Amino acid sequence: MQTEQLNAQARDWFTLMQSGAVTDVQRQQLQQWLSESPAHAQAYREYEAIWNDLGNLAASEEGEALRHSVAPGIFARVFSSLAANTGKLFASMTPTAGAGAAVAATLVVALLVLSLRPQPVERQSFVTATSEVRALTLEDGSLVTLGAKSELNVWFSDVGRHIELIRGQAFFDVSKDPARPFWVQSGDSLVKVVGTQFDVRRGSNRTRVAVAEGIVNVFAAVVQGEDSKPTGDPVVLTAGKSVQKPMYREFDEVSDVAVKDVATWRQGRLVYRKASLAEVVADANRYSEGTIALGTGALKDLEVTAAFKTDQMDVLPEMLAQILPIVAYREEGNRILIMPRSGGSD
Repeated sequence: MQTEQLNAQARDWFTLMQSGAVTDVQRQQLQQWLSESPAHAQAYREYEAIWNDLGNLAASEEGEALRHSVAPGIFARVFSSLAANTGKLFASMTPTAGAGAAVAATLVVALLVLSLRPQPVERQSFVTATSEVRALTLEDGSLVTLGAKSELNVWFSDVGRHIELIRGQAFFDVSKDPARPFWVQSGDSLVKVVGTQFDVRRGSNRTRVAVAEGIVNVFAAVVQGEDSKPTGDPVVLTAGKSVQKPMYREFDEVSDVAVKDVATWRQGRLVYRKASLAEVVADANRYSEGTIALGTGALKDLEVTAAFKTDQMDVLPEMLAQILPIVAYREEGNRILIMPRSGGSD
């Protein structure tokens, strides 16, 4: 019998035995085939040896690294290790056994490729209630302060640390790790840092980033399902700088912000400098059990420069009415409607 045909038969028998769906009759047939010739048994043992080498590799430190990384360098090292372990097997095959060796090598490569598939990444979700401010310590030592009525997802990999701010506001004190950049996605904005302190606020139609320490790169992002990718050049922010990005639009101009005012909400103070009334109202609704609503869209862009305590939200509309051309109407269901003052905004 030609060696090529013999190796093909050995391969088919071995594949069948590993399938987990083998009948007693098939096992008897395999034993009969093995007993027909020493060459049959030898060919079958060669496939067994390759399989065992793969098992040993999987249990090794390099195998563990392979399962937790998609880095090409690791693939090369593991493949070299496997080649060294299986070299004697391939060398022992006769020249006419090339086809069988090729099949075995293909099996090895296929298994390695399968093992390189990214492992499922555990995502953690954190949510805060109305008026709740929560401090979090991430697995890398980074600290996150999550503002009221906010939500974020966290997942880490060997090559990156990822946050998705679903709603609300968060302040990040990121531990330095140059090998694993720290990414924060907020709508169609994507923040990248290595280690720094910064604040991200996600509103209904815009994201604002303010920096307390270090350097922060803010990208426009293309959102693809649960993932997002940076596009274009980043806006580079240093301490005391802030930028806003309206959804689906270009970045606003970079503005100055007092470092001491970055994330003052952590101490129960909301500080605004030329903020929109819509932003102030949205923040108030995260710290109040009631609901404050703007009665007309013409009010949303009114500028507000003021400071409030988070425990003053129940009387915030009346406080705003002292500095803006508005009036607050209290309605049933703990709802407050803000309307233009007569002779003010239309």
